[in-house]
Amino acid sequence: MNISTVAIFSNTPCSHPFGDVNILRKIYRCECDYHLMIKEGETIVIDPKAINHIKSKLTHDTYMIPIVLKGRKEGILESRLMRCICGKISKSSDEVVFPYFHIETSGKDQQYGKIRGLLCDDKKDEALDILEEYTFPMGLYLRAECSGDSRYLILALSGADNRLKTKILCDVGLRNINNKTLAWETATAIGVINQDGRFNEGKFYFLESKSKYDELVHITAFYVDEISEGRKACDRIMLNPLSTIKHLAIQNLKFYAEKIPSEMTLINPKCAKFYNPTNPSIIKSQEGYTMICRTVNYVYKDKQWISQDGTGIIRTVNLLLQLDSNLNILSSDEIEVKADYKKGIVNTRIIGHEDCRLFKHNDELWYTCTSLDTNFTGLHQISLCKLEGSDVVKLVPLLYKNNHVQKNWCPYSSDGKIYIVYGYEPLTILEVNEDTGVCIPLKGFRGLQTKYFRGSTGPIPYKDGRSNEGWLMMIHNTEVRERVYLQRFIWLDSNMIMRYISTSFYFKESNGVEFPLGLCTDGNNIIVSFGVNDKSTWIARIKGKVVNRFVFIDGHRV
Repeated sequence: MNISTVAIFSNTPCSHPFGDVNILRKIYRCECDYHLMIKEGETIVIDPKAINHIKSKLTHDTYMIPIVLKGRKEGILESRLMRCICGKISKSSDEVVFPYFHIETSGKDQQYGKIRGLLCDDKKDEALDILEEYTFPMGLYLRAECSGDSRYLILALSGADNRLKTKILCDVGLRNINNKTLAWETATAIGVINQDGRFNEGKFYFLESKSKYDELVHITAFYVDEISEGRKACDRIMLNPLSTIKHLAIQNLKFYAEKIPSEMTLINPKCAKFYNPTNPSIIKSQEGYTMICRTVNYVYKDKQWISQDGTGIIRTVNLLLQLDSNLNILSSDEIEVKADYKKGIVNTRIIGHEDCRLFKHNDELWYTCTSLDTNFTGLHQISLCKLEGSDVVKLVPLLYKNNHVQKNWCPYSSDGKIYIVYGYEPLTILEVNEDTGVCIPLKGFRGLQTKYFRGSTGPIPYKDGRSNEGWLMMIHNTEVRERVYLQRFIWLDSNMIMRYISTSFYFKESNGVEFPLGLCTDGNNIIVSFGVNDKSTWIARIKGKVVNRFVFIDGHRV
């Protein structure tokens, strides 16, 4: 079976020797491809159901894609993915032929399709024989690709339009990536050619050119001290549904993340012997703040969690803290589970409620946590707990995809109901039955699909720069290999559709683990509670205008 790609088309006809077809860095055969037509004002999104349906036809990590109309409040997916039928007339309602385009194949009378087939089979000499008569820029570029002769590349550049120049310069820059100065100068030239930032998307879209430009910038910007440009390129890669190098952007993001201006306070409650405070959640209270502070008996060393008391058991003890408005500790009580609940397979090596996220529901204190004694599969499960004082008087295991490890659910209360931000690929909101634990996903598409977002805090009411009602929450980008967590704010509108994503930032550790679990407001400030490297507990007070800059000015509208 031939490797298959997806071609993306604009709705604007254009004259080109090869027809209105995208030119990829690797050129594949056309048979059995899927194609998608993009109209003006539409955006490309990822739909897992579509991926499951056609994943055998796609190159690795290429996501294709039903369409969402911008401005459509419901965000309902409108499928317009079609199988390439290579010019044949289809009578099936499932297949559509758009009259503005023709798709060349490897037929005898279509030479360019034949060239694509030869390149796919690595028969460069045969392709060169056909290309001998091609003297236009694209033909010269392909001759350079086949022969490695840079003279053809220079000739192609001299006669190329901006879109082909962009593609050629991207290839040149990436081939010379070890020469950081040359690579950056190449990226600068590409930026000049595409000053409007559109990369001619509406006319003739070279599928990889913009991604390759961002790849070039996010690698080289650090070496020429263009930190802001590198950060923007990392963000564009991560927020591009078609990017296949998101893992590289995650790895490089730590070199570009910005330290957010904030007032930092260390919270240091009295812990039992061998225990460290970490990963707190916080809400506003009449006296000041209420906080759940996780304390743990382990340290993380050499990629292992090592108990400090010699038992080999990982234990969590949670403290309920009351703080005054200046963040001084007024009281500290150990949280005890006194509720009756049906246990599943009990993990005897990991004990205690992990990463509690505190929230208020109907004027009562609740939290969600990761529990290791409730799931009949023995896997991590999320439980919903109700507090009276420091006692858990109600514990309800939540029922959603419990055949998988579940962590980092982010709770909030709205209109008398409990909801959970479950995940971001796609953004999934669950409505929770607080008595049975049954969780039902809300219907509708909710914005950009974000593969590398995790956690982190429950959303809180927050207006955007135009005083529109919405919700603010935090997520973290995780580079698992080196255990680096970097932060972002995201803003959702009143329909819980993701609209803004901030640029990446950190509080203290740009090359370590910062784990936010709590978010609340204090007048004009945002309060964030977070743990650092599983061994300390902090609160950051951030001015509202700083948050607005990161989200609505320097951030990304999605």
